[in-house]
This record gives sequence, structure tokens and C-alpha cells, in this order.
Amino acid sequence: MMRLMVTGGLGCALALACVAKPVWPAAWAQINPYELQIREAVEGAEEKQPEARRVALQNLGFLRAYGAAEKIAQRLSDADATVRRAAAASLGLCGGADQLNALLGALDDPDVWVRQCAAVALSNLTGEEPAFNAFAAEAVRREQAAAWQRAVEAAQRHTLRLERV
Repeated sequence: MMRLMVTGGLGCALALACVAKPVWPAAWAQINPYELQIREAVEGAEEKQPEARRVALQNLGFLRAYGAAEKIAQRLSDADATVRRAAAASLGLCGGADQLNALLGALDDPDVWVRQCAAVALSNLTGEEPAFNAFAAEAVRREQAAAWQRAVEAAQRHTLRLERV
């Protein structure tokens, strides 16, 4: 026999939480937790607060949300640099061939860390590593971005593109 003494307050709530049978809405049984996280992160990427958008984009990358890659790429033009950084970094984790041009454009971003994240993302997605110094003078960066453009075009010509069916 188990005896439970509850005097009220927090102790009462904790005791009830330990012995009460959870009641879940029936609809929750149909939801895949992974898909739910992705849905919440996609919605978060549209929030008004830059911090909320940044965290949502990071989550999409960590979750490898390949289906959300286009939504992530759209945030490369966000007004907030931290959001653009998160978008570029996330694309390095879950982007694909369709996002390469957006990342190439981000190599010319006004924020040095967005440029750096874009270069790393391009390396992750293509396996190529042309020199790119995000801190270099604009003329040097433009030359290096042109080398990236050529590397991406070459990779696209020599890569068999697989489509999801």
C-alpha cells in the first residue's frame, strides 16, 4: 500500500503530476514530433522579433529541415544581420542546389559574418573550397566571389541531380 501525504501548494501539484494519468488530445497521436518542431520553426522564422527569427532558423538547420530550405533562403535578405547569419549557417546544414545562388549573393552581404557563414555553407553544400576572405577589401572579395561562382557552376555541370519522387 502506498501512502501519499500532500499538504497543498507546490507539493500538491507535484504529487498529482506524479500519480495522475496524463490526458492527451487524440489529435496529438497523429502528429510526428519532428514535423511539429519544423512547423513551429517555420512559423517562428516569420516572427516580428529578430531574435525569434534567428532561433527559428537555427532550429531548422539543426533539424536538417530540407523541405524548409527555400523559406530559410528567403531570410538571407532579412533586415537583421543576425537573422541573415542564421539563415546562411542553416543552409549549410539543410540547403541544396536550389539555394546555391542565394548563398553566392550572400558573399556580398554588408555584414562580414553573413559573408563568412555563406562561404562555409557553400563549402558544405558543394565540397568545394575556393579561397574566400570575408574580411578582405571589396575588390578582393568580388574576385573571390567570382571564383566561387565558377566553382558552383562547375559542380552543377558535373553533378547528377537527384529529385525526390
